[in-house]
Amino acid sequence: MEESPLTKAHDHARAAANASTTVAINEHTLAAGEFANAAQSTTSIEALRTLKLLEEHHLRLSELLKLPVRRLERTESDEKQANTATEITNDATSKGEQPAAVPPAKTGPVPSLLQSKRYQAARPMTSSIASNLASARGIKARDRGQLVPPSVSNDQAPGNLEGSSSSSSDGDRVYSIDL
Repeated sequence: MEESPLTKAHDHARAAANASTTVAINEHTLAAGEFANAAQSTTSIEALRTLKLLEEHHLRLSELLKLPVRRLERTESDEKQANTATEITNDATSKGEQPAAVPPAKTGPVPSLLQSKRYQAARPMTSSIASNLASARGIKARDRGQLVPPSVSNDQAPGNLEGSSSSSSDGDRVYSIDL
């Protein structure tokens, strides 16, 4: 019996998690392809949306994993270009010619996921439903005020339970509290 595209995609994603960089790039690409295959056989709008997101996510992961490999190749080619430019400049200056302008090496934009900027939370990490709802409604923490102490205490309340007791018709005792 043949496996479904979702099972295959899951297997590829799991294999990518445990593989080396080169193999992980391939596995994420295969997982994205299997999610695309699964999307072709469904009619549910939510399932299509989810499968499309998974496909894009795994393609993005494979692209992110390719970046260090590309940077290494670029660095090597940039060093070769710099050496060539230095040789050309040295040759030109030794002959008394004006050195030719060498175009600067192009560097691509660094994806936001690779940047190491991490912002510290300006607010304390509370995970209560009330604070989450209040912040979702736009109520700031400083506007919420201070916590109110509970109105019930663990101390004994004044009163006397040993006072007069009377029996009801059911035989249950009813106590009156003398204050």
